[in-house]
Amino acid sequence: MTARWMRWALSVGWCVVSVAALGCGSNTEPSTIESNEASQPALGSLHMPLVTPEQQAFRLRTALFDITRSGDAVLTLDSESDPAAVALDAELLQGSYEIQLRDGWALERQGDAGGPVSAALLTANPLGFDVSSARVTELVYGFATEQGSVTFGRGEASVSFNVAPIAPSAGCSVLDRSSCPSGQTCLLAGDTGRTFCAQPGALPVGAACSSDQCVAGAQCLSLDPSHPEQKVCARFCNPASSFCGCQGITTDPSVGLCTQATSGSVFSREFPGDSVAACNAWNGFRNELVSSSFSRVTVAGSRAANGGFECSEPVAASQICRSLRNNAFVSVSCQGHSWLVQDCGGGTELSVDSSCGCNFPGNTVRPCNGSNFGGVGTDTCSGIAQTIEVTCEGGSSPPPAVCGNGIIEAREVCDTNGIFSDVLPPGTPFGSTCNATCTAVIPPLPGPVCGNGVIEFSEVCDTNGIFSDVLPPGTPFGSTCNATCTAVIPPLPGPVCGNGVIETGEVCDTNGTFPDVLPAGTPAGSSCNAICTAIIPPGPVCGNGVLETGEACDHNGSFADVLPVGTPAGSTCNATCTVVIPPGPPVDNFGCLSCAQAKCASQYAEALGVSSTAANQAEVTQLFDCVIGPNWEAGGPIPSTSCFFAEPNQPRGSLIPCYCGNTPVSSCLASGPANNEEACGREIEDASDCNPVTASCVTQSGSNPGVPLGDVLQLLNCERAACEVECGFPFIIDDE
Repeated sequence: MTARWMRWALSVGWCVVSVAALGCGSNTEPSTIESNEASQPALGSLHMPLVTPEQQAFRLRTALFDITRSGDAVLTLDSESDPAAVALDAELLQGSYEIQLRDGWALERQGDAGGPVSAALLTANPLGFDVSSARVTELVYGFATEQGSVTFGRGEASVSFNVAPIAPSAGCSVLDRSSCPSGQTCLLAGDTGRTFCAQPGALPVGAACSSDQCVAGAQCLSLDPSHPEQKVCARFCNPASSFCGCQGITTDPSVGLCTQATSGSVFSREFPGDSVAACNAWNGFRNELVSSSFSRVTVAGSRAANGGFECSEPVAASQICRSLRNNAFVSVSCQGHSWLVQDCGGGTELSVDSSCGCNFPGNTVRPCNGSNFGGVGTDTCSGIAQTIEVTCEGGSSPPPAVCGNGIIEAREVCDTNGIFSDVLPPGTPFGSTCNATCTAVIPPLPGPVCGNGVIEFSEVCDTNGIFSDVLPPGTPFGSTCNATCTAVIPPLPGPVCGNGVIETGEVCDTNGTFPDVLPAGTPAGSSCNAICTAIIPPGPVCGNGVLETGEACDHNGSFADVLPVGTPAGSTCNATCTVVIPPGPPVDNFGCLSCAQAKCASQYAEALGVSSTAANQAEVTQLFDCVIGPNWEAGGPIPSTSCFFAEPNQPRGSLIPCYCGNTPVSSCLASGPANNEEACGREIEDASDCNPVTASCVTQSGSNPGVPLGDVLQLLNCERAACEVECGFPFIIDDE
């Protein structure tokens, strides 16, 4: 560390002219980045000198300059694309850009005494600039070096050179990165005891180096006097602490160095600063923690008196780092300190000997909580300027992130996902997108948002995400909204099943809630299937006088029953055409009521006699009219065609088929008949006196002599036992 540090500056001239104007003095042909469009947009020329033309010339080597516009890559300039070139040239459309010098650059002195020159970058990196028609914009990259001060290409045409010693600035502290302007780090100026601020690089602690391109808080130094040409990135630390094995230096006992390399993931950020970028960096760091085990976790702060904290117990370190990855709560004790991972409302945060909220002082890292980013060794809620670093070491290296594969991986904030929708973090505002390098979420532009279910000022319709499209009133049925919400797509021509019209491609139409529309000549009872492509033929029709498949007979309405060949004379067909009722002994056609009055006096009185009310008699009469027919009032028996005898399992009669009609008995007794106008369903419901009418109430009413239905059943049961011949109950032959 005995070299005497000076400053020199590499001034990069950016000459901007119109397309018709002359260039900026370079003999190299400019590379066209964007072709002229029909409107002929204004172009500017970019000119960057790489060497000074004087005797003691300096050249910038292995330098890559990345130029971006609105986060999208535009151009990369390479100093080695032509090793003999004295400048880099290109053409750009006018607008705002950003340029960044990648790590890996080197400075050389030209001539007989040439060779590498140790240097540190002073200028902010990246750097913003504007390209405007007929205007020259100059950007200056400044470097500190052992040799002196150098100026490259100031002005549009002239290039001057000057060497003069410039003393390093004083006042910054290598243990306090916040003592330098935002984005810079404090470095030692040799063994003079003085310091200066410079731009950090990305080389990790412990990495070999030739110039100062180490991470913030570290410097490229020669630590072995026997091999001064061998340099390494060494971290500044407080020798009073045991953090990272810190060892003091002879020139300043208050400053120490450690070269312990970090074999894992690192989060390092200056606060306060760009809160969105800080949160993106924190989440990118967390995404890297894919290993199941870690050997060490550290928390450091530029204002922490002890430098920071470390946990080198693998079990505890693994719990902490895995919880950071998964945003999962964990509280563990490690090396005498309490480590806590939690979400207190501002995203995942890591604390040591501190809790949710404010600590005075405390140790909390919460980069996704805006200005309330925390602190290490400071008040955790006052936004005190400092650099905070967190490392998780010893885990397996995460695979390189692949931008565009639909997965948010290490150091990615989002993913463009190829031709599919961008993959964005939870809570991202609707309409946001991922930039081309998967490093930042681009907020939605103000204006209508296609797909939010609202037709906004410049939209014609809205696709409404996974829900039905939102269309203007009066839009034809079947129309849809296009993908950009700018046009209504009319329905394709074709049949619409259910609109009541038999169209091309349809055999019939279901017609919504109305009767099916069927072609002329379709058999009665037919129906249309659900997709209007086939007619469902009718089943057998009981009572039409035709013995059809599924019928045992047909009672043929008011005509003689149709019975199978060979049926005994006097047989009849039951009410549902499912059973042939064999003939019984002759009956007295007018003796049923006489027998009931004589042998079932009390039941008759309750149903039809002096003990019955007028209302009760009306409902009983209505029910008998349906079940037996008007002939019962003249004393006639129950006809064999009555629904009362329609149940094959109950040949002596039952009111269940009169109640259920064509509805299956199981579902009928559970929820009532599908149509109470079939058989005698409505008359039975009226006689039950149920209000409201339910299947359970109706069936229970049959055993209740206090209602008309109960009186009817009491009377029929008595007639079955005492007046079976007179009242027409079938004669059952006992096989035994």
